[in-house]
This record gives sequence, structure tokens and C-alpha cells, in this order.
Amino acid sequence: MQPFEQINLVNKLKPDVFIGVPEWSAKLGIPTTHVLDMKRPTMGYDGLLYLGNKIADQIGNPGFNVKLAAHARLPYRESWYKDNAFKFIKNI
Repeated sequence: MQPFEQINLVNKLKPDVFIGVPEWSAKLGIPTTHVLDMKRPTMGYDGLLYLGNKIADQIGNPGFNVKLAAHARLPYRESWYKDNAFKFIKNI
């Protein structure tokens, strides 16, 4: 998924938490985390517990994302958020 599609879709769905590349979603004020943590693996039993704790921490303290959303500007117009995120995909 391209970033312009992702930000459109996330803005429409308004999830409680976003797991993925957090840059754009964090600017919307959504608590975010990612699974590509080099300090600690997020796969397997221990990794799943670690990931769950990271998600719980983000949901419990979303202050960073709320402040970031208040001060960050996204590079898309409001009309883009109302449009279909996947309008550029054509079936051949």
C-alpha cells in the first residue's frame, strides 16, 4: 500500500491503534506501533507479549500522538480524504 492510500484509508476507518509504519498515522493522532523492532523481536510467544504491551502502552498514553496531530500538517487536501483511496488502481 502506498502512503497516500494508507493515510486516506486510516483517516476513514479511524482505528483504535495502527500497527505498521507509524509516520503518517501518528500525525492523525492515532496510537501507533510497528513490528519491525530491532531491539526486541515481536514474533513468537515472548514477542507477542511484548507487542501486546507496546500496544497497551500506546492506547493508555496517546499524548504524543495527540500533540503531534495538533501541530503536524499532512500534505494532502481535505478533498483527498473524501475520495476513494484506491481510485488509481485499474483492472486490466
